[in-house]
Amino acid sequence: MPTPALADVLAGDWTGVLEYRDFANDRRVSLPTLITSVAEGAGAHLTFTFDEGLGKTVYAAVQWSSSVDGYSLNRPSVARSPTTAADGL
Repeated sequence: MPTPALADVLAGDWTGVLEYRDFANDRRVSLPTLITSVAEGAGAHLTFTFDEGLGKTVYAAVQWSSSVDGYSLNRPSVARSPTTAADGL
């Protein structure tokens, strides 16, 4: 049985929590997070959605691709797009 490509294994929706330390007030912050991964050729397109509360949502996207020999991952592009519930009104 052939081994599935990494992009195919990652494909789908993933949920979790991003936790980080806010050094301004020395507190731990937890943000509900959704990651959507779509296989694209030899790589994957991952879209991150971070719910910061109070109607603020932050989006980030990254495009992963594997090297020609298949032994390493390249991350050629990252995009961030902060938005709020009021955007687009």
